Amino acid sequence: MFHLKIVGIDYSKAPVIRAFSKHKEMITMQEVTVKNDNILHIYTDGACLGNPGPGGWAFVMLFNGIRKESAGYAPSPTTNNRMEMMAPISALNALKKDRRYTIRLYSDSQYLINGMNKWLANWKRKGWRGTRGPVKNRELWETLDALNRLHDIEWIWIRGHASNEYNNFCDYLANEQIRLNHPA
Repeated sequence: MFHLKIVGIDYSKAPVIRAFSKHKEMITMQEVTVKNDNILHIYTDGACLGNPGPGGWAFVMLFNGIRKESAGYAPSPTTNNRMEMMAPISALNALKKDRRYTIRLYSDSQYLINGMNKWLANWKRKGWRGTRGPVKNRELWETLDALNRLHDIEWIWIRGHASNEYNNFCDYLANEQIRLNHPA
């Protein structure tokens, strides 16, 4: 099931968000205030009931005063890592195809963020092999790699289940998809 909701947002009342970001090989704490800055801010999260089990994903996009959100469901068997990857894939696929965006993509998944920031280039160079053999979820990594090349994306890790309202909302939406679609 796919939901899309567009609502206005008053950025003068937007929260300050704490995020960890990789800058020049250093991980630093920074304050990010969401505003009309021509940067597309995307928050993503994935969830799974059991691992493997049925899963859900969600994203919230903020861009120049517009907020879009969406969530989806994947029946069993899927994994939490796959849902963490499906959220940004779904968000990036929802963008206009004829435009290159500057994006800050926030996720609480170290698997996703490390994959995009640290591991992807080595996996590709080594024929999609990691230290433990073939790379898991290769088809999703290849999709993310292709989408990443279409835009200027900064992949940023944020602490999950903390005080980030957008991450918490994505977590709620992803889990709600499981509750709504998985028979009890």
